[in-house]
Amino acid sequence: MSVIKEMPYDEFLGWQYYFSKNPVDWRDDLRTYYFIRTQGEKKKPWDVFPTLEHLKPTTTNSLKNSRMMQLLEGAKGGSKIPT
Repeated sequence: MSVIKEMPYDEFLGWQYYFSKNPVDWRDDLRTYYFIRTQGEKKKPWDVFPTLEHLKPTTTNSLKNSRMMQLLEGAKGGSKIPT
């Protein structure tokens, strides 16, 4: 059985990018945030733990301006929902 001891540079950069977007143990930080939230913490999760930065919403009106919302608004009684 052989063991790979080298990694191509492109793959290494890919893993660096992946872990910058998905930090190791971010779920543990989120669970801890939920706990301290029950203790009265008012800050947003990404303000308490930088590893949760990827949970920050990018736009506030994304659902309001989406195609899904247009379909829901036009579907009175469900008869206009495309199938």
